[in-house]
Amino acid sequence: MASSSSSPLSFYIFLNLLFFLLLIEKISLVSARELAGEHHVIDVKSLLPSSSCAVPEKGMSPSKLKVVHRHGPCSSLARQDKPSHVELLHQDQSRVDSINHRAATNAAGLNPVGDSLSARVPANTGAALGTGNYIVNIGLGTPSKPFSVVFDTGSDLTWTQCVPCDNCYTQKDPLYDPTQSSTFTNISCNSNYCTQLDQSSCSSTSTCLYQVQYGDNSQTQGSLIQDTLTFSSDTIPNFRYGCGHDNSGLFGKADGLLGLGREPASIISQTSQLYGKVFSYCIPSKSSYAGYLALGSSATGVQYTPMLNNPNLPSFYFLNLVGISVGGQRLDLSPTVFSVPGTLLDSGTVISRLPPTAYASLRKSFRQYMTNYPTAPALSILDTCYDFTNYQTVKVPSIALIFDNKVTINLDFTGILYVGSISQACLAFAGNNDASEVVIIEKISLVSARELAGEYDIIEVKSLEDSIEGLFCSVPDKGTSPSKLNVVHRHSLCSSQARQDMSSHVELLRRDQARVDYTHHRAANAAARLNPIGGSLLAEVPTNIGRPLGTDNYIIDIGLGTPTKSFSVVFDTGNDLTWTQCVPCVNCYTQKDPFYDPNQSSTFTSISCNSNYCTQLDRFGCSSNSTCLYQVEYERDSYTNGSLIQDTLTFSSDTIKNFRYGCGHNNNGQFGQADGLLGLGRGAVSIISQTDQLYDKVFSYCLPSGSRAIGYLKLGKPVPDVQYTPMLTNSNLPSFYFLKLISISVGGARLALSPTVFTGPGTILDSGTVVSYLPPTAYSALRNIFRKEMTNYPTAPPLYNLDTCYDFTNYPDVEVPAIALIYDGEMTTNLDARL
Repeated sequence: MASSSSSPLSFYIFLNLLFFLLLIEKISLVSARELAGEHHVIDVKSLLPSSSCAVPEKGMSPSKLKVVHRHGPCSSLARQDKPSHVELLHQDQSRVDSINHRAATNAAGLNPVGDSLSARVPANTGAALGTGNYIVNIGLGTPSKPFSVVFDTGSDLTWTQCVPCDNCYTQKDPLYDPTQSSTFTNISCNSNYCTQLDQSSCSSTSTCLYQVQYGDNSQTQGSLIQDTLTFSSDTIPNFRYGCGHDNSGLFGKADGLLGLGREPASIISQTSQLYGKVFSYCIPSKSSYAGYLALGSSATGVQYTPMLNNPNLPSFYFLNLVGISVGGQRLDLSPTVFSVPGTLLDSGTVISRLPPTAYASLRKSFRQYMTNYPTAPALSILDTCYDFTNYQTVKVPSIALIFDNKVTINLDFTGILYVGSISQACLAFAGNNDASEVVIIEKISLVSARELAGEYDIIEVKSLEDSIEGLFCSVPDKGTSPSKLNVVHRHSLCSSQARQDMSSHVELLRRDQARVDYTHHRAANAAARLNPIGGSLLAEVPTNIGRPLGTDNYIIDIGLGTPTKSFSVVFDTGNDLTWTQCVPCVNCYTQKDPFYDPNQSSTFTSISCNSNYCTQLDRFGCSSNSTCLYQVEYERDSYTNGSLIQDTLTFSSDTIKNFRYGCGHNNNGQFGQADGLLGLGRGAVSIISQTDQLYDKVFSYCLPSGSRAIGYLKLGKPVPDVQYTPMLTNSNLPSFYFLKLISISVGGARLALSPTVFTGPGTILDSGTVVSYLPPTAYSALRNIFRKEMTNYPTAPPLYNLDTCYDFTNYPDVEVPAIALIYDGEMTTNLDARL
């Protein structure tokens, strides 16, 4: 029987570089004698958890701590109501998703450039349709070449697909070739125009390179150039935009995108001298209509409300929504319900999103008005739907949005109902997940008083669906404005890109939700001032030993303050900041130990927000008394907020003076009853970096192999006779430890996989995940071989995301094929079967 506690391997920790997406949760080495040929021989009873604790001999070095699983019998935090396996795996998947998202978002060099525009912009008119991707025709180059592009008020950079194109989706028009234009020039990566981009880099020829990632996993990459833009009949010389050489996603057959956001790269900012940063648009209310996009002075007779800025989402247009009325009656809602998160107007969403309280109130009132109609099943996220099959006309309560300056906008019925079919017409609003998320108004449609019948709109049912017979496009009079473009829905009869295979309503809503989630995540992430502090030291790193258990949150005891107070904290190799819950605590979860009171320590001092220690944090701010404030968000809605302080840390019997950590006054999430967290990551604020003079950025840990066992965490030199493989760094995930995995063997046979399967995304060693995650190709190969080796055993149903399970009920012991991970330098690690 394998014993993972017999030969612990250490972790030599320094700092350097690679990429990501593959997660190895933990590695446990076993010696050759523990293998029976190409298989492990396992006592099935050993797979079951134990209820007693096996504590090793104390002989610990001064810088070595015992490690226990927080739900095991060795933990002082063990609970009777510990999570189920499904919950654990769900939490585990959440962590993986969080890491992947951090990789995607942190790849952006977020440099928000605040827009100082305080001008007033007229309320726009239009209604939602389909995916919310609307097409305009622009011209590029000299001579001008026409291109059909989607426009987006939430994006800044304009771009089109260009030759040469390494990876392009199919578009209707020929790819743009800038070399055929007499007015084309490249932009240098040393130019201010390049540094204004969210994500920019430099080519070998010093040309500025850009990258933009959108919320639905669409993306574009290429070079930043300038050329002449033709907008209707206006000519805009030296317009800066992206020439996309690698593009993918949900753009249909559009040639690119026109960015109408508020940042310097947008067409609005670039043409500020010409149009005064003023634009208006009318979205077509039906697919057989065309709307318009106009730059410059708006029409007469419009209503005005102040436009606001949000530094967390500088590209978007914010208004001050103060109330909503249904059927002429204002809902009983405080204006702060909307003003605290903010309200943005967005051309790219289909469904308006409201704070939970506001949506619940709106929905309740709307349903009361609609009791005469039969309900229909929910449509994706839309939970208030009706069947109008047997009705020629229906009465729908009017809905009005009330903005600052008492501007009231009555929504057209197309802004009130989202119609999947006549038998499934739904309220076109949804609630946000929580009150802190921004309010999103998908579009505003103005209607005159004559279109209202008292408290209701009178709607002809046939008008809810586009007529099949209406095989023509109704284009409005273009008018005389040279800066006015037609706008059509990309799947409509008016679009040159109309397709027969349009996306389903569910798919459209799924994409819409992806966009909303991305917007919310951008708001959260942009609030962080991301300043990753990368390590520059090269090192060889031995593999670590241990195995996951439960949620994979492992507990250690540390001491804080003078005199020292003991605290039980989880440790995490993927996070940097150490923190504990402190008094005064505005919002704290329940923990077993008393909260830490730094004022009771003679060695405690606050850290100024002007200190370099403060600016090293990912997210920091300044209190009214100039104390450094921090914020950290984890997966599963866990977070900690508080002040950065320094005090004495006691680690086993070692004393570490002036240790910087977080004093959490507002904390929430999946920490059980742990008092906080010890950050073992690679950032400047981690304990590894702060103690580099003492321990040379070297640490090792052995995770307990079962609930009865105890592992350890050690700072300083590793034990002898360990194996080494180079450690890498990844600038997108600077806190994590990366290795170069090159292959896997099953049953002694190496899988037929190219090393690039692993090296492309990169391989993380993480203390916080339960299951190892592989690229699809590698997992498929591993699973196929493993299943062939296990054909003698009955299968069991999948367990959450684990799809290869077996029933060992009637077996005293079982044979499992050996699995080994092979790293750079051919270092081979045989996994313990009980991983």
